[in-house]
Amino acid sequence: MKNGYVHSIESMGTLDGPGIRTVIFFQGCPLKCIFCHNIDTNIPNQGKQYSVDELFEKVIKNKEYWEQNDGGITLSGGEPFAQPEYVLEFAKKLKDKDIHIVMDTCLKTTKKNIESFLRYIDLWMISIKEFDNKKHTELTSSSNEDILENVKFLDDKISELNLESNIRIRFVVIPGITDYDELIEKLGDFCYNINNFESLELLPYWSQGKNKWYEIYGEYKLENVRDGTKEDLQKFERKLKHLNLNIKY
Repeated sequence: MKNGYVHSIESMGTLDGPGIRTVIFFQGCPLKCIFCHNIDTNIPNQGKQYSVDELFEKVIKNKEYWEQNDGGITLSGGEPFAQPEYVLEFAKKLKDKDIHIVMDTCLKTTKKNIESFLRYIDLWMISIKEFDNKKHTELTSSSNEDILENVKFLDDKISELNLESNIRIRFVVIPGITDYDELIEKLGDFCYNINNFESLELLPYWSQGKNKWYEIYGEYKLENVRDGTKEDLQKFERKLKHLNLNIKY
Protein backbone atom coordinates (compact mmCIF):
# COMPACT_ATOMS: atom_id res chain seq x y z
CA MET A 1 0.00 0.00 0.00
CA LYS A 2 1.41 3.36 -1.07
CA ASN A 3 1.47 6.30 1.30
CA GLY A 4 -1.48 8.68 1.28
CA TYR A 5 -1.46 12.45 1.08
CA VAL A 6 -2.98 14.42 3.96
CA HIS A 7 -3.52 18.16 3.83
CA SER A 8 -4.10 18.66 7.55
CA ILE A 9 -5.57 17.12 10.70
CA GLU A 10 -7.94 18.84 13.14
CA SER A 11 -7.77 17.07 16.48
CA MET A 12 -10.78 18.60 18.28
CA GLY A 13 -13.37 19.21 15.58
CA THR A 14 -16.98 19.91 16.55
CA LEU A 15 -18.47 20.91 13.18
CA ASP A 16 -17.97 17.81 11.05
CA GLY A 17 -20.17 15.16 12.58
CA PRO A 18 -21.46 14.24 16.04
CA GLY A 19 -19.45 14.81 19.22
CA ILE A 20 -15.79 15.77 19.37
CA ARG A 21 -13.95 14.41 16.36
CA THR A 22 -10.57 14.18 14.73
CA VAL A 23 -11.05 15.46 11.18
CA ILE A 24 -8.59 14.33 8.52
CA PHE A 25 -8.46 16.47 5.40
CA PHE A 26 -7.21 14.26 2.58
CA GLN A 27 -5.62 15.80 -0.48
CA GLY A 28 -7.26 15.83 -3.90
CA CYS A 29 -10.79 16.44 -5.21
CA PRO A 30 -12.54 15.80 -8.56
CA LEU A 31 -14.53 19.06 -8.24
CA LYS A 32 -13.33 22.63 -8.38
CA CYS A 33 -16.10 24.47 -6.55
CA ILE A 34 -15.79 28.22 -7.03
CA PHE A 35 -16.88 28.76 -3.41
CA CYS A 36 -14.43 26.25 -1.88
CA HIS A 37 -12.55 27.72 1.10
CA ASN A 38 -10.00 24.88 1.08
CA ILE A 39 -9.10 25.04 -2.60
CA ASP A 40 -5.49 24.10 -1.80
CA THR A 41 -6.75 20.60 -0.92
CA ASN A 42 -7.86 20.27 -4.56
CA ILE A 43 -4.30 19.73 -5.79
CA PRO A 44 -3.36 16.01 -5.90
CA ASN A 45 -0.17 14.53 -4.46
CA GLN A 46 0.47 17.47 -2.16
CA GLY A 47 0.52 17.71 1.63
CA LYS A 48 2.20 15.35 4.07
CA GLN A 49 2.62 11.68 3.26
CA TYR A 50 1.62 8.99 5.76
CA SER A 51 1.45 5.24 5.63
CA VAL A 52 -1.85 3.81 6.90
CA ASP A 53 -0.16 2.73 10.12
CA GLU A 54 1.51 6.11 10.64
CA LEU A 55 -1.76 7.99 10.22
CA PHE A 56 -3.57 5.56 12.52
CA GLU A 57 -0.95 5.93 15.27
CA LYS A 58 -1.14 9.71 14.97
CA VAL A 59 -4.90 9.95 15.43
CA ILE A 60 -5.59 7.06 17.83
CA LYS A 61 -4.08 9.14 20.63
CA ASN A 62 -7.36 11.10 20.73
CA LYS A 63 -9.55 8.03 21.28
CA GLU A 64 -10.31 8.87 24.92
CA TYR A 65 -11.76 12.24 23.86
CA TRP A 66 -14.00 10.61 21.27
CA GLU A 67 -15.28 8.01 23.72
CA GLN A 68 -16.14 10.66 26.31
CA ASN A 69 -17.98 12.86 23.81
CA ASP A 70 -19.72 10.43 21.41
CA GLY A 71 -17.29 11.40 18.68
CA GLY A 72 -14.86 9.67 16.37
CA ILE A 73 -13.06 10.23 13.08
CA THR A 74 -14.27 12.25 10.10
CA LEU A 75 -12.74 11.47 6.71
CA SER A 76 -12.82 14.76 4.82
CA GLY A 77 -10.85 16.77 2.29
CA GLY A 78 -10.52 17.70 -0.44
CA GLU A 79 -12.27 14.42 -1.12
CA PRO A 80 -11.57 11.07 0.58
CA PHE A 81 -12.59 9.21 -2.59
CA ALA A 82 -9.69 10.89 -4.42
CA GLN A 83 -7.50 8.28 -2.65
CA PRO A 84 -9.97 5.39 -2.32
CA GLU A 85 -7.66 2.42 -1.72
CA TYR A 86 -5.61 4.23 0.92
CA VAL A 87 -8.59 5.69 2.76
CA LEU A 88 -10.40 2.33 2.69
CA GLU A 89 -7.48 0.57 4.39
CA PHE A 90 -7.39 3.33 6.97
CA ALA A 91 -11.16 3.05 7.58
CA LYS A 92 -10.86 -0.72 8.07
CA LYS A 93 -8.17 -0.19 10.69
CA LEU A 94 -10.35 2.33 12.52
CA LYS A 95 -13.39 0.06 12.45
CA ASP A 96 -11.33 -2.77 13.96
CA LYS A 97 -11.15 -0.50 17.03
CA ASP A 98 -14.89 0.19 16.89
CA ILE A 99 -14.38 3.87 16.08
CA HIS A 100 -17.32 5.91 14.77
CA ILE A 101 -16.51 7.00 11.20
CA VAL A 102 -18.03 9.86 9.22
CA MET A 103 -17.41 10.15 5.48
CA ASP A 104 -17.57 13.80 4.35
CA THR A 105 -17.82 13.54 0.57
CA CYS A 106 -19.17 15.04 -2.65
CA LEU A 107 -19.79 11.40 -3.70
CA LYS A 108 -18.36 11.91 -7.18
CA THR A 109 -16.85 8.46 -7.43
CA THR A 110 -17.66 4.99 -8.71
CA LYS A 111 -20.38 2.74 -7.36
CA LYS A 112 -17.68 0.13 -6.79
CA ASN A 113 -15.87 2.52 -4.45
CA ILE A 114 -19.08 3.27 -2.57
CA GLU A 115 -19.79 -0.44 -2.10
CA SER A 116 -16.30 -1.05 -0.72
CA PHE A 117 -16.89 1.47 2.09
CA LEU A 118 -20.46 0.52 3.01
CA ARG A 119 -19.70 -1.58 6.09
CA TYR A 120 -17.22 0.88 7.58
CA ILE A 121 -19.08 4.22 7.50
CA ASP A 122 -21.52 5.18 10.27
CA LEU A 123 -22.62 8.52 8.84
CA TRP A 124 -22.36 9.72 5.25
CA MET A 125 -22.21 13.52 4.99
CA ILE A 126 -22.80 14.32 1.32
CA SER A 127 -22.34 17.82 -0.07
CA ILE A 128 -24.92 18.67 -2.72
CA LYS A 129 -24.11 21.80 -4.74
CA GLU A 130 -26.93 22.16 -7.32
CA PHE A 131 -29.57 20.10 -9.12
CA ASP A 132 -29.51 21.84 -12.48
CA ASN A 133 -26.62 20.18 -14.32
CA LYS A 134 -25.58 23.30 -16.23
CA LYS A 135 -25.46 25.40 -13.08
CA HIS A 136 -23.67 22.61 -11.23
CA THR A 137 -21.01 22.56 -13.93
CA GLU A 138 -20.61 26.34 -13.65
CA LEU A 139 -20.17 26.03 -9.88
CA THR A 140 -17.92 22.97 -9.79
CA SER A 141 -16.47 22.40 -13.30
CA SER A 142 -18.20 19.01 -13.26
CA SER A 143 -21.51 17.31 -14.04
CA ASN A 144 -23.79 16.25 -11.19
CA GLU A 145 -25.57 13.33 -12.86
CA ASP A 146 -23.36 10.63 -11.36
CA ILE A 147 -23.45 12.33 -7.94
CA LEU A 148 -27.25 12.29 -7.73
CA GLU A 149 -27.32 8.70 -8.99
CA ASN A 150 -24.74 7.74 -6.37
CA VAL A 151 -26.82 9.15 -3.51
CA LYS A 152 -29.75 7.00 -4.61
CA PHE A 153 -27.46 3.99 -5.02
CA LEU A 154 -25.97 4.50 -1.56
CA ASP A 155 -29.39 4.91 0.05
CA ASP A 156 -30.68 1.74 -1.61
CA LYS A 157 -27.61 -0.25 -0.56
CA ILE A 158 -27.90 0.85 3.08
CA SER A 159 -31.50 -0.37 3.10
CA GLU A 160 -30.77 -3.56 1.17
CA LEU A 161 -27.97 -4.57 3.54
CA ASN A 162 -29.89 -3.39 6.61
CA LEU A 163 -26.98 -1.25 7.73
CA GLU A 164 -27.22 1.18 10.63
CA SER A 165 -25.57 4.05 8.77
CA ASN A 166 -27.41 7.21 7.80
CA ILE A 167 -27.13 10.04 5.28
CA ARG A 168 -26.75 13.71 6.09
CA ILE A 169 -27.05 16.15 3.20
CA ARG A 170 -24.90 19.28 3.44
CA PHE A 171 -25.67 22.37 1.40
CA VAL A 172 -23.83 25.69 1.14
CA VAL A 173 -26.23 28.64 0.96
CA ILE A 174 -24.62 31.26 -1.31
CA PRO A 175 -26.59 34.54 -1.38
CA GLY A 176 -27.96 35.20 -4.85
CA ILE A 177 -26.61 31.92 -6.27
CA THR A 178 -27.89 28.84 -4.40
CA ASP A 179 -30.85 30.36 -2.54
CA TYR A 180 -33.52 30.59 -5.26
CA ASP A 181 -36.95 29.04 -4.73
CA GLU A 182 -36.77 26.29 -7.35
CA LEU A 183 -33.47 25.00 -5.93
CA ILE A 184 -34.78 25.10 -2.36
CA GLU A 185 -37.82 23.07 -3.43
CA LYS A 186 -35.70 20.49 -5.25
CA LEU A 187 -33.35 20.16 -2.29
CA GLY A 188 -36.27 19.61 0.08
CA ASP A 189 -37.84 16.95 -2.15
CA PHE A 190 -34.47 15.25 -2.59
CA CYS A 191 -33.94 14.98 1.17
CA TYR A 192 -37.54 13.91 1.79
CA ASN A 193 -37.09 10.92 -0.54
CA ILE A 194 -33.92 9.59 1.10
CA ASN A 195 -34.96 6.53 3.14
CA ASN A 196 -31.95 6.67 5.47
CA PHE A 197 -32.04 10.45 5.88
CA GLU A 198 -30.52 11.84 9.10
CA SER A 199 -30.59 15.59 8.53
CA LEU A 200 -30.09 18.50 6.17
CA GLU A 201 -27.19 20.65 7.30
CA LEU A 202 -27.24 24.20 5.93
CA LEU A 203 -23.88 25.93 5.77
CA PRO A 204 -23.46 29.67 5.13
CA TYR A 205 -21.15 30.67 2.28
CA TRP A 206 -17.85 31.90 3.68
CA SER A 207 -15.32 33.93 1.66
CA GLN A 208 -12.34 33.46 3.97
CA GLY A 209 -10.58 31.13 1.55
CA LYS A 210 -10.46 33.66 -1.31
CA ASN A 211 -6.80 34.51 -0.68
CA LYS A 212 -5.90 30.88 -1.47
CA TRP A 213 -7.66 31.28 -4.83
CA TYR A 214 -5.63 34.38 -5.63
CA GLU A 215 -2.41 32.64 -4.63
CA ILE A 216 -3.07 29.48 -6.68
CA TYR A 217 -5.21 30.64 -9.61
CA GLY A 218 -4.90 34.43 -9.57
CA GLU A 219 -8.66 35.04 -9.39
CA TYR A 220 -11.73 34.58 -7.22
CA LYS A 221 -15.07 34.51 -9.05
CA LEU A 222 -17.24 35.32 -6.02
CA GLU A 223 -15.42 38.50 -5.01
CA ASN A 224 -18.66 40.51 -5.02
CA VAL A 225 -20.80 37.95 -3.18
CA ARG A 226 -21.46 38.62 0.50
CA ASP A 227 -20.97 35.98 3.16
CA GLY A 228 -24.03 34.01 4.19
CA THR A 229 -25.81 34.81 7.45
CA LYS A 230 -27.98 33.00 9.96
CA GLU A 231 -30.93 34.86 8.45
CA ASP A 232 -30.18 33.29 5.07
CA LEU A 233 -30.30 29.84 6.64
CA GLN A 234 -33.52 30.63 8.50
CA LYS A 235 -35.13 31.70 5.21
CA PHE A 236 -34.20 28.30 3.76
CA GLU A 237 -35.61 26.53 6.81
CA ARG A 238 -38.92 28.40 6.64
CA LYS A 239 -39.40 27.45 3.01
CA LEU A 240 -38.89 23.76 3.85
CA LYS A 241 -40.99 23.74 7.01
CA HIS A 242 -43.87 21.88 5.36
CA LEU A 243 -41.65 18.81 4.84
CA ASN A 244 -40.79 18.45 8.54
CA LEU A 245 -37.16 17.70 7.76
CA ASN A 246 -34.51 17.59 10.45
CA ILE A 247 -32.55 20.74 9.58
CA LYS A 248 -29.26 21.74 11.22
CA TYR A 249 -27.17 24.90 11.00
